[in-house]
Amino acid sequence: MAHADTVADLKRRGADVERSVLSRAVLWHSEDRVIRNGNHTIVFV
Repeated sequence: MAHADTVADLKRRGADVERSVLSRAVLWHSEDRVIRNGNHTIVFV
């Protein structure tokens, strides 16, 4: 991130991060690496 970044640049970066995180979460869920324990979520990496 730089001071020269525009609002559009920041929106694009945010969308890229969201896609990356969602993709990883779906993969880990499909591999049964994510479990709930009460109010906590445990991820086996």
